[in-house]
Amino acid sequence: LTDYTTYRKFSHRVCVNHIEGVEPNDATISNQLYPFVYGVFVYVKDQHSGAIPSLQQFLYELTSERALAPEGYLAEQGLVPLDEISRNKARDRAFRFGM
Repeated sequence: LTDYTTYRKFSHRVCVNHIEGVEPNDATISNQLYPFVYGVFVYVKDQHSGAIPSLQQFLYELTSERALAPEGYLAEQGLVPLDEISRNKARDRAFRFGM
């Protein structure tokens, strides 16, 4: 299997390997306890803050509850959502960027 999303889709037909005794599931992936799983990162240069139209709105939307919450549209697309503390940290960074 190439990714966790594929595993979830076919979990009734395939098995996963525990790594270092940790089973891959939403909780262990979200809390970064399952090794070899990395988050999606968005890097934005400070000088682009005022120079790129709608960049701040994009960051606000990307870090909104509508996008990042466990029921959000990114989870519907197969991404494992961040826990509440990590969501708030991401949102804080996006808001600080716009100041």
